[in-house]
Amino acid sequence: MIHQSKQITAVKANAMNFIDSALYLAGSDFSSTLLWKFNLQTKKIDSLFTLVPTTGLYQATGNKKIDYYFWGDDYGTGKMVQYNGKRFKVFDLPKASDNRGGANTNGNVSAFVGYADNKGYVTIVKRIE
Repeated sequence: MIHQSKQITAVKANAMNFIDSALYLAGSDFSSTLLWKFNLQTKKIDSLFTLVPTTGLYQATGNKKIDYYFWGDDYGTGKMVQYNGKRFKVFDLPKASDNRGGANTNGNVSAFVGYADNKGYVTIVKRIE
């Protein structure tokens, strides 16, 4: 264990991404799903965004701190949470029933793999500047 926080103790992290000396994490407790940032240098935790507790986020991607993505689902509907440098936005991905595949971001493009109705799929999003 590198660090144990007393600020967020009940949350279990399911997704993590490392950007500019900080960990961007997603996890949940019994009351909500949380997105937060942990600065590795200062050991400071910042709460970023809160979703309903039924939303599970399993992948976090991004390569710059103004553009990152969290991928998951909520009772059979795929979910993507995107941060554009100013605000978070939640997108429904209705054809995605299982969002537990791999994800990656390169530049302004992010992609996620999974399956629905016994078919594989790739969801690709592009950030428009």
